[in-house]
Amino acid sequence: MLIKELESKNVTVKGPVAGSRQTNDGERLQWKMCFIEADHDSLPLPFFIEWGETEEKRKPKLAALSSHQAGQLQLKNIYCAVHNLEESISKWTKLLDIQSAQSYKDSLLDARCQKLYVNGGNLIFCSGTQGVVHDTLKKVGERPFLVELDHALTPQQITVQGASFKFNK
Repeated sequence: MLIKELESKNVTVKGPVAGSRQTNDGERLQWKMCFIEADHDSLPLPFFIEWGETEEKRKPKLAALSSHQAGQLQLKNIYCAVHNLEESISKWTKLLDIQSAQSYKDSLLDARCQKLYVNGGNLIFCSGTQGVVHDTLKKVGERPFLVELDHALTPQQITVQGASFKFNK
């Protein structure tokens, strides 16, 4: 059904591709994935997973795996550097059938940004001519550059392989 919906939007889809693995306790996990074909110069598009079991069965298992020394972390926002804010917002809102907020000036990032409301963690697209957004675009192109997580035991920000992770209380 998802593939047909994406194709109706003139999106080229690869898949579904079946996958599986065995956990340490011997359980066999199964899934199917589909990928959206896109040009390589733009922000990488999402892929979609259909799990081989219901959410009701998966959630308790995931909860057991989600403990982290930093706290019971919850994804809040993923910030993405993009060349053309309006074009990117238009493309992603149509692709995912989601709503966006008004664009705003983020003085800390020195960029124009706009939030896309996604269940489970929002996407915030940013475009700028200087600062971290501009540097990200210049070095690696359109990519996520900041992940913001809530419910950390201690607020902090770390950088791993050029991407920043901000832990909020």
